Amino acid sequence: VSLEKGKGKLSNFSFSLAGNKRKMLKNIMSYHKQNLLLSYAIVYASHAERAEQWQEELTTILGMKPSFVMPISTAVALSSGDGSVAIALEIKEGVILK
Repeated sequence: VSLEKGKGKLSNFSFSLAGNKRKMLKNIMSYHKQNLLLSYAIVYASHAERAEQWQEELTTILGMKPSFVMPISTAVALSSGDGSVAIALEIKEGVILK
């Protein structure tokens, strides 16, 4: 989900975990290569080991640790699903996401 002018937008949707991960990594790396990525954070529903895998991979690829890794609230977890992981990106001000 990205926010633009106060409205949320779903992005990187795929029908498999592997496909979703490829799309997410591609976008994250694109921002990183353009020097737009300031920081990132990881949240997860129930399965901390999935978040830890993302943390290890992104720390290696990006050369920086996440600002935080933490579980999401029960209310959000009910909607997102058991085992969900989300990556929040902080990018430079004034950049419009496509």
